[in-house]
Parts: sequence; C-alpha cells; structure tokens
Amino acid sequence: MATPSAAEPGTPVAHTEEFEVILISEDGVPGYGVMCPTLPGCNSQGDDWDDALAMISEAIEGFLEVAARPSVTEDAKSRLIAECLADGFRVDEATVTAVV
Repeated sequence: MATPSAAEPGTPVAHTEEFEVILISEDGVPGYGVMCPTLPGCNSQGDDWDDALAMISEAIEGFLEVAARPSVTEDAKSRLIAECLADGFRVDEATVTAVV
C-alpha cells in the first residue's frame, strides 16, 4: 500500500479560519449583501442566507490569495453596521469558514 508523500518543502499548507461577516437586506428586496469587516472591500451577495454565506466564503478565499491581510479594529465593524442601519438596511451577523 502506497503512503501519500509529504508536501514539497516551501509549499504553503492550507488551513481553515473563521471570519465574522455582516449580512444586509432590505424589506421587499430579495437577497442579501454580505461584507467581511476584517477584510475591507471583500463583499459579495446571494439569493438567500446560505447562498450569501457560500459566496462570501469564496470571496474571502480569493481575497486572501491576492491581498495582504489588513489590520482592522472592532470599531471599524461597529461603524460599518451603524452605516448600514442608518441607510435603512436590516443587519445580521454570522461566521463563515474559509480555506486560507
């Protein structure tokens, strides 16, 4: 029976990581917008809750492949939520797992 070989030295090993996301919706408008506050500019959308979470997970993985991870404070998340609420959106929070 063959044993799987170890990864080549220097090959990055993927792992999973959880990210908090904010889902926004508007009464009478189908679907959800979704943002990852710890990765500014990393946004997506979906037809329903599950689709939006799947789409942001994919967006996070792509974002981290090409961008350095910025340092973001809890205050930035609070400001984002406040802005969405001020614009009349309903705001929910969730956690997604992404392969990084």
